[in-house]
Amino acid sequence: MSMTGDGINSSAEDGNSSNGASNENSRILVHCDLDAFFAAVETIHHDLDPTIPLIIGSDPNQGRARGIVSTCNYPARKYGIHSAMPIGEAC
Repeated sequence: MSMTGDGINSSAEDGNSSNGASNENSRILVHCDLDAFFAAVETIHHDLDPTIPLIIGSDPNQGRARGIVSTCNYPARKYGIHSAMPIGEAC
C-alpha cells in the first residue's frame, strides 16, 4: 500500500489488501497529533514572538464558567502549564 497525491493505492490487484482483508471491509486510520497547533496558529496570525509563553484559553471574567487552558506553546510548558489547567492556576 502506498500514499500518493491521488490517494492510497493497494498493490493487490484482486481487491484484497496485502494482509488478506477485503478492501470493502478495510479501514485506514490516520492520527494527527496537533500538539500546540492553536498556539502556533495564533503566533503566526498575530506575528508574535514564538519564544514568549502563550496560553490559549477562556477568560473566566467574561465567560459563563471557569476559565481553562485549551492549549499552550512549548515555552509556556516550561512553567508547568498544560491543557485543561484552570486559567487562575496557569497565571
